[in-house]
Amino acid sequence: MSNDLIKFWLNQCNKRDKANALLKKYQYHHDWIKQGELGGLHARVNNKYFEPDENGKFYIAQAIWHDTPSARNYVEKPLLFDIIAWHPDNPRKWYSYCGETGLYLGEKAHFEASIHKEPLTLHSTPLAWLRSGCKGCALLDHHGLNRLYGLQEVICEDVAHGTRVEQGLSLYYKRNMPRISVASQVGV
Repeated sequence: MSNDLIKFWLNQCNKRDKANALLKKYQYHHDWIKQGELGGLHARVNNKYFEPDENGKFYIAQAIWHDTPSARNYVEKPLLFDIIAWHPDNPRKWYSYCGETGLYLGEKAHFEASIHKEPLTLHSTPLAWLRSGCKGCALLDHHGLNRLYGLQEVICEDVAHGTRVEQGLSLYYKRNMPRISVASQVGV
């Protein structure tokens, strides 16, 4: 599946210049050398999913990699989980191509925080994650909340974001939840 998805990514999400121009209007300049490629495509959306459609609205197309390949991060056999489409007008709303659940942008950061028992910075949107220099993670659906279990600490963007994460986690766990803090409180 991953090879077919990579082919799709290369063939359909190829409007990179248009995506970069759109993001510049929102005061974001993407560094593809450090952070890997972003794409763009015209699509129609249905509920939580998108499908390429040249007559549809233009979206940023962002690949969800296990370890994001870039010019500074060579990955011999890249593993692409899914692709999301979103627009900077509403970065809290994104659409999936495959519908994989429990995914994060920044999968490697989640893994390292888990292994090294370090705090995990959690962003509320793909745009916020990009603006951070792709540091930390962005949770892409509520199914990934259970993967926060076992982490020592999760640092959220603000009180509202922290409250949503804590409420979501409390549906799964009553004990052994990570400590939830807000970035401004810990100097991030």
